Amino acid sequence: LPLSRARNPPSGSVHSLFSKLSCCVYWCFAIAPSTSPSVPTVERMEETRKSYHSELEDLRSLVVRLGASVIEAIPRATNVLLSGDLEGADYLVQSDDEIDARAHDIEDRTFEILALQAPVAGELRQLVSILKITSDLERSADLAVNICKAARRIYGKEIDPVLRGLISKMSEQAEQLFQAAINSFAENDAA
Repeated sequence: LPLSRARNPPSGSVHSLFSKLSCCVYWCFAIAPSTSPSVPTVERMEETRKSYHSELEDLRSLVVRLGASVIEAIPRATNVLLSGDLEGADYLVQSDDEIDARAHDIEDRTFEILALQAPVAGELRQLVSILKITSDLERSADLAVNICKAARRIYGKEIDPVLRGLISKMSEQAEQLFQAAINSFAENDAA
């Protein structure tokens, strides 16, 4: 049956209904997949999945970089406290805004993936871990800022040598723990 005749059959007949049905079937299976962007194809689904996994890896690397920034802040804050370096204190206080912005960006991107991709199982656990780790890193950076603010308050006062030693040891241990935690996250090592 020629296509022009199928579009204009005599109305009210079985032939008319059959022609309309065949046109609909033809459109759905022959024309629509090649022209409609809303009909998913295997290629589009694979591309979306690759993009999704790429976004997960980007988030993981952003968390690792945020962790590295916090790890760098620990000895700096300790040095500020022990040496009374007010310029160093100002630098750390000002750099906290950047860490906060990066943390919020990671959280926003994570929530976007949760909303759009509806992850399950391991991927869902990764995203929840990213949210929790990011929040803890941002809070740790805030605590480094609190140390700098305390250093401003006690500026000019001498810290007892025993206390200096304890503060130095605590700083080293905190740095080691953060480094081990970030390495574990980067290597996907739950142990």
